[in-house]
Amino acid sequence: MGLFRVLVLVALIWLVWRLIRPLLLKGRSSTANPNDNPQKMVACRWCGVHAPETEMNQRQGYYFCDNEHHRLWQEKQHDE
Repeated sequence: MGLFRVLVLVALIWLVWRLIRPLLLKGRSSTANPNDNPQKMVACRWCGVHAPETEMNQRQGYYFCDNEHHRLWQEKQHDE
């Protein structure tokens, strides 16, 4: 009979914790969620790697990882 009482007590404590915990967490200010400010992802015209638009170089209406990829793309355009 003593084991049954302990199990019921543990179950009640767990149930109360599950009910109260969301109320306690509501008042806290959480750290900034990275999904709060999503960034537009763009692909490098030369290699196809995707990166945030703010980290890419935009030239001639296209995005490039760096100046070297822009140069390589330009050379390929002149060869065609």
